[in-house]
Amino acid sequence: MSLGEKPLEVKMLEDYISDWKKLDGGILLFPKSHLHFNKLFIRSRFVFMDRVFDFSGVTELVPKKRMDEASRRLHRSLVGLGCELFWSGTILRRPRFKNYSVLNVLQKHVPDLEISDKLTNALNEPGPVMELVRKARPDELYVTLSSFTEPSHPVEPSFDPIKALVKCYHKPTEIAWVTSLNKLISRTVGYKESFINLLRLIDSISEVVLKIGQEPSK
Repeated sequence: MSLGEKPLEVKMLEDYISDWKKLDGGILLFPKSHLHFNKLFIRSRFVFMDRVFDFSGVTELVPKKRMDEASRRLHRSLVGLGCELFWSGTILRRPRFKNYSVLNVLQKHVPDLEISDKLTNALNEPGPVMELVRKARPDELYVTLSSFTEPSHPVEPSFDPIKALVKCYHKPTEIAWVTSLNKLISRTVGYKESFINLLRLIDSISEVVLKIGQEPSK
């Protein structure tokens, strides 16, 4: 447990976390053992008088030290399952998951990449995930392998993210799903509930990706 006053994010989610620490640019939270993800990184930025909170929940399947050829094959079979949330309609907006748009770009560089609806179909089914999407109403939401997340360290101006993805597709260093979402949260009634619903949404999605990651490839 870090010393000093608890940050706002920790106070809102303290019933769901076992520990936390400050990092450059945000806070790292470690969930209680009954939850389905391994760690949660939260950062925020001001938009006028309100704050937009970025949540990134990490669900580990195979850590770096356990990667072998079978794990690399599993990673390649999961890459094409990445997805993102979109809202259709104008008055009655309806949430749906679709394939992650970056996959179409990556497929041009990796012809054997198979894009699948397996995860999108599972997340779109009536149940806890869609119920929590409607409650939490994130502005953006992506579910991808960790290789698709932005580098946490500075990169050279010549850095090519697609080349990095191609390299990681063939030589992955770990298998971990990352559920990334953001939401502008105003200091109004239900403020704490907004944080809890976002965490519960990440946990519900993590439960689905864990199940899919354990299923044999067809």
